[in-house]
Amino acid sequence: NIEKKVLEGSHIINNLLNYARLKLPQYEPVNILDVLAESLETVNSRFLTHMVEVEVNAGDMIAGLRIDADPHQLGEVLTNVLTNAFQALPDRTGRVGVTVTAGDEWLEILITDTGTGIPAGALPRIYEPFFTTKSKGTGLGLTICSEVLHLHGGTLEIESTEGEGTMVRVRLPIKRRQGNGRGHSADR
Repeated sequence: NIEKKVLEGSHIINNLLNYARLKLPQYEPVNILDVLAESLETVNSRFLTHMVEVEVNAGDMIAGLRIDADPHQLGEVLTNVLTNAFQALPDRTGRVGVTVTAGDEWLEILITDTGTGIPAGALPRIYEPFFTTKSKGTGLGLTICSEVLHLHGGTLEIESTEGEGTMVRVRLPIKRRQGNGRGHSADR
């Protein structure tokens, strides 16, 4: 129980620090499936549950695909979104699906869960700093995720139906966007 509380406290402190000092991405070629596997391992160990069905779908093209991204920041985004998905499952049972697809210019990661969903009134506020519907949340997770993806020239989109689940779409350019060094995109 003490270890669990220490991990929760550490997570809150890390979110606050990440929000206060969000850095520009340190780009390198990244295999998205490696980052995704690490994030899933982190989340699985945090929840220590075998009652959640996790399904990952990625085409053969994705296995060798490398994108220009900051692997640490991308890992934080995926870990946060997956953590939210696991936390939304009632009694930690249900399904989390991850589908990775790519086109010529964009990589898309779709994370779905069969959880409780987000109340309709809260959905427009989910990116606001310090807004949360969780008793133990800081309200910074999705704010940080959205900003990190923006710095990469990507987007974060969330659709949810209360009582049915949530779908999170992470969209990233495959190649680094040139410009002000902040990964801006004219496609936003």
